[in-house]
Amino acid sequence: MESVDSTNTYLARTLAALPGDDARERLRQLGLEPGWQSLQEPNQVGVGAPPVLPLALAIADQQTRCRGRLDRVWYNQSGQSFLASWAVAVPTDLLTGPTAGWLPMAVGMAVAGGLEQTLTACGARNLTGKRFDQALRLKWPNDLFCSGRKLAGVLCEALPVGPQWSVLVAGVGLNLFVPADSLPTAESTSLQYHYWPLSGYESLRNQLAVSVSEHISRELTALAQSGDEAQQAFCDLHERVVERSWTLGKPVEVRPVAGPNLKGTAVQIAADATLLVEDGSGERVSVSTADVGVLPSLPTQGSDMKQT
Repeated sequence: MESVDSTNTYLARTLAALPGDDARERLRQLGLEPGWQSLQEPNQVGVGAPPVLPLALAIADQQTRCRGRLDRVWYNQSGQSFLASWAVAVPTDLLTGPTAGWLPMAVGMAVAGGLEQTLTACGARNLTGKRFDQALRLKWPNDLFCSGRKLAGVLCEALPVGPQWSVLVAGVGLNLFVPADSLPTAESTSLQYHYWPLSGYESLRNQLAVSVSEHISRELTALAQSGDEAQQAFCDLHERVVERSWTLGKPVEVRPVAGPNLKGTAVQIAADATLLVEDGSGERVSVSTADVGVLPSLPTQGSDMKQT
């Protein structure tokens, strides 16, 4: 789409209007609508592999009401950002149960993996010589940072459908070619200042759509398994999130929706995906939904960024 109010809202609104209490069936119906293609079917699997979760993707070159976490507005101009949302059919207990907090992190890891795959495909290199895992890090719970600055945000929302299957709607906003003087905050950045050469906007957008879709499918399909396979998938995700964390070990300021701010050190990501912050007295506070800002000073604008 050239423009839409919000790809998350668009997908949720469209799916909510379809009949049936099985999210998988609603996604199949969506795939029959004009303009919808590449809907993954659950039988597209290899021998011994878990069934692939059905998913649909909506991309807009511009969003008039682009939303982020905690009701933030995501800056976007046509041709400057990758703006997309995925609707994925997942087991309802995965969406609403005690492990639901891992879903945004799984999507964040998928965005990082898909971006790395895209950059590799176009032969891009980091302008400071950093490896992908050194430059691209996750700020809890799911923002993608590049060399200490926010490159992408993820917004995950639940669409309850039925007792067995529901929908996770995951929106991504990733700055590609946003000029320095248009970056919305001091901690924001744009891909063009860290990697080169890059493909043109349309080519980069399309490759990202394919790559991130593959990684989202892989991450969520693993978590949707049952028994020991699911437990192993969550343990594996936990380990990978900790390894790529931009937050752990750093001084942080927790800004809750209600109540006073808290300063401390991020010391652990717990098994339920909450962040444990240790205050000055040594007491540990569990954080689940608040905004968490990393406190060390940002590099001077331009010190790790190059105009290309």
